[in-house]
Amino acid sequence: DQVKTILVQKYFGIGSIVNLIPAIEALRQHYPDARIVFAVFYEQLSVVKVADLADDYIVIKHDKLSNFLQSFFIGLIRIWRMKIDICIDFEFFAKYSMVVSCLSLARVRVGYHAFFLLRSHFLTHGVPFNHYKHISRAFLAMPEILGVHIDEDRKFELRLPSQIGYRRNQIVDKFGTENLSNVILVNVNASGICKERTWPDHKFAERRQRPERGMTR
Repeated sequence: DQVKTILVQKYFGIGSIVNLIPAIEALRQHYPDARIVFAVFYEQLSVVKVADLADDYIVIKHDKLSNFLQSFFIGLIRIWRMKIDICIDFEFFAKYSMVVSCLSLARVRVGYHAFFLLRSHFLTHGVPFNHYKHISRAFLAMPEILGVHIDEDRKFELRLPSQIGYRRNQIVDKFGTENLSNVILVNVNASGICKERTWPDHKFAERRQRPERGMTR
């Protein structure tokens, strides 16, 4: 009951943010009266809102240096006014989130520690990152170190809320179809961040026959 405000930091990765759902759910159950504030880059804000991960948001824009500095200082002032009790850094050894954790003035600062890295010295609760567990379970180590009981047999839901009708007009304009029940959207991760996860170029043009139905894909 002494924890009033929890600051959660996760700036990169839509998939990682979705995998935060079990950890946020565990925090809400353990601190039912606490206000959860999510610090995130502008590009990932929509998925944070869709997943209903927070009560408030600190949004950082980094498209230009001026926007970054402005949003950083505005966000920092808001953080100070909120009087953060617990700051949880879900980034993997990032320096920026470490700086925000220190400047948040939170009494409890949780994050992944690493030997010989500066960030480990600024944490009150350091958590080792377990590469052998699914990322959603690795994230659960954060609330667990705060005394939140995590039942290993508990099945946490990772699904986002139904978005039927979400931005329907934009989809119709983009694909030129009103029969959205037949539209399947696939994220092939075509960015250059992780080439090993990118769908090969030649696969986009490949068509294979499905003999059982006589259809192509």
